[in-house]
Amino acid sequence: MVSLAAIVALVAWATIPTGARDGAKSTSLRASTGSRASGGEGAAASLGATSAGEGAAATSAGPASASLPGATGGGPAAGASGAAGANGAAAAGGSAAGAGGPGCLKAPAGTPGVTDTTITIAFGYLNLAGPIGNGAVGVATPDEFRRMATAVAADINARGGVQCRTIQLKFYEGNPLNQDQTHAVCLQAAADRPFLFADAGAFAYPQGVYNCLPQQKVPILTPQLILPSEIARFSPYLATYSSDASTAMRDAAFGLKQRAFFDPAKGFKKLGLLYDQCGPEVNRLLDTYLAKAGVTASQISKFQFACPSSGFASPSDMAQAVNQFRLAGVTHVIPLTGGGSFSTSFTNAAEGQRFRPKYALTDYQGIILTTASAMKPNADNFDGGTAVTIGSYGMDTTPGFPLDAGTRRCQAILVRAGFTPDYTFGKIGGGVCSALWSAEAAIKGARALTREALFPGLFNAGLVQLAYPNTDATFRAPAKFFGGDTWAQLVWLKSCGCWHNLDPKRLPSFAP
Repeated sequence: MVSLAAIVALVAWATIPTGARDGAKSTSLRASTGSRASGGEGAAASLGATSAGEGAAATSAGPASASLPGATGGGPAAGASGAAGANGAAAAGGSAAGAGGPGCLKAPAGTPGVTDTTITIAFGYLNLAGPIGNGAVGVATPDEFRRMATAVAADINARGGVQCRTIQLKFYEGNPLNQDQTHAVCLQAAADRPFLFADAGAFAYPQGVYNCLPQQKVPILTPQLILPSEIARFSPYLATYSSDASTAMRDAAFGLKQRAFFDPAKGFKKLGLLYDQCGPEVNRLLDTYLAKAGVTASQISKFQFACPSSGFASPSDMAQAVNQFRLAGVTHVIPLTGGGSFSTSFTNAAEGQRFRPKYALTDYQGIILTTASAMKPNADNFDGGTAVTIGSYGMDTTPGFPLDAGTRRCQAILVRAGFTPDYTFGKIGGGVCSALWSAEAAIKGARALTREALFPGLFNAGLVQLAYPNTDATFRAPAKFFGGDTWAQLVWLKSCGCWHNLDPKRLPSFAP
């Protein structure tokens, strides 16, 4: 089970995390748009020019372009004919009236990415180029990402498009193994002047890497937990179809309290907080909400370690953390770090010291997904661990658990395009649907066809249907540019090495 959030953790061992929040250069991922899967089943036709090799200048880090299909039905989406536009993008098929039709917004002259008949959306996805490849983390190949996005965009166009225009897609690849190239891709995407950037993984890690686009007033939809400080600084050019970090941490603290995680009658005595220093703002948020949930400073033992340059904390640091918690009488532990540190090192060290606390995870750095991946924690040590999540994790591994309507809808689109239903889960197909559906909702709800008015259009969209691992979201004025409207509790079972959802009924997120 892998999703967008899992990218954060599963490629952490090969990345250079950073706590930087500002400055495109200091927060940018590495990228490689020059290395692509060639051929293969359903390979996209007419791929456009690719970037030069590693270390290429920003001007040479061009996007991939493809001739896209004319309909959602029939066979695989890729390989169908269609003429690319003059700017290298290609329209996903379907029909829509021109901008002169009734009820259509007219775009001011010079609006980036908008003509009388088309709207260009930059679409980003993950490409772990080189010997690692996307297969190493179980996600779709670059070609499959393009095909899935093509199918979703074609479905939107077949339903009438947006603002009486058809959607054109232009593709961009991000690779956490090459920060310079991803920074170049960011600059290239801005230079290409799309109406917006819908990301399904190109800028998925580290936290804040997506800020290079809103700094240039290019609206971006990201899968990451955006920070309150980013919302304040970059509004209205930053939105997420996931949640903001504040909601995720608040739901974690209050949800655990509601589930009696901190109840002395249930064995709670002291809480161990395992914090890396990659996301200090997230750390402060959890501290704040734990205090509001009634966990006092005297009930906490905190171990903080430097943001690991390799993505993995040193075994000695984790052994030291375990020893500190054990000697302090810690009974419950919340790790606010990635799976490379927690699953790989901490739980093994804990088991080696015969330290078996009760664990609770949050959505931070995709750690929930890591614990159900090839980077599982020590099964004896973590058995029965719990998680509070704003996502729909566990949906595909809990027996009898119903699929939500958005996930079923996404599966239907991908199946018509030649994929199997499981692509919605492990291959990030659900994230592709969520990214483009969010873009569709924003454009349709916009009161003006300008970049500045785009994301406020989400406030007029009502409930936006999303797909796994995202849950349906309602965006609200003046600054709720994020989802995270509900939460659920999971339990991790040694018997399957997976998460089970404890209740199919999701609970509303806690008010600020």
